[in-house]
Amino acid sequence: MDDLKKMCCRICLKDAEPPVDIFAKQKHDESLPYEPEDIPANMIKECIGLNVDEGDVHHQHLCEPCFKALRKAYRFKRRYSRSMQSNAPVKREPTDVQTSIIPNDAAQEQTVNVKNEIDVDAVDSTAPVFNEAENDNTAAEYFEIIETDDWT
Repeated sequence: MDDLKKMCCRICLKDAEPPVDIFAKQKHDESLPYEPEDIPANMIKECIGLNVDEGDVHHQHLCEPCFKALRKAYRFKRRYSRSMQSNAPVKREPTDVQTSIIPNDAAQEQTVNVKNEIDVDAVDSTAPVFNEAENDNTAAEYFEIIETDDWT
């Protein structure tokens, strides 16, 4: 039974041929950028967060495809950690300060008078015309008048 256990992959449970011992230092993979690597057992622990102990009841080997995937995941996690550490000084925090692009002298309230001009030729002579300056009704009163008037 021990021989069978040693030849199965700890991750996918398939045959580990050729077997990769999870507690042995592995040959550096030249196809990936160089970075010091730990033994596969520690890489599993760092990536997944589960303890891997030598001599435990689980398989002690990985298959080649699972080892390659573990190696990539380990390097990806370490690259992300380094990236977050290098970006730490640039951390942005929300502030309560509001920025205005209006100069201080222009920020004061300005009154603008708008003159309403009506093109007499374009106005329907049968429609009622209201001059808001002469009419003290509010908009709500105006709409109420329209709703209650009999336009027949």
